[in-house]
Amino acid sequence: MLSTSKEAITGVALEALLPQRRPMLLLDAVLAGDTSFASTRSIVRPEWPLAGETGVDALVLIEIAAQTAGISCSWARLQQKGPDSEQKGWIVAIKRADLHLAELPFGAHIRAEGRNTISYGGFQEVSATLYLQDACIAEVVLQLYQPQEDIHADTKSD
Repeated sequence: MLSTSKEAITGVALEALLPQRRPMLLLDAVLAGDTSFASTRSIVRPEWPLAGETGVDALVLIEIAAQTAGISCSWARLQQKGPDSEQKGWIVAIKRADLHLAELPFGAHIRAEGRNTISYGGFQEVSATLYLQDACIAEVVLQLYQPQEDIHADTKSD
């Protein structure tokens, strides 16, 4: 089984924690995390979705928040089921998104911090705060649902 120390998660490849791949993988590094919290860094790039002439539409911060939430969710999966476990997708709803700017300049370093505030069965609520330098640029609350394993999969109908 994998270690649950906060340092261990930073050594795991992003591709092992998230299903996204570049250019949709917006995270560049996991700064810290465990099964209920994650802190990530992203560098705004011209190849990102919603990129324009001078930067990227701030709506992309919602996806950064979702990917940051995915880090702790996937870490929990790895801890419970091991490194060879299947990455299942999540249904994600935006409960609230307060974006404090319209555009992210290319090259900007975005730090996201996401914390699970509710966890029940396959449902989680994650509150994320995103920063540009030390200034808060977004506060996002996401609701995530991952269908649990089908208990009737092995049942034969008569």
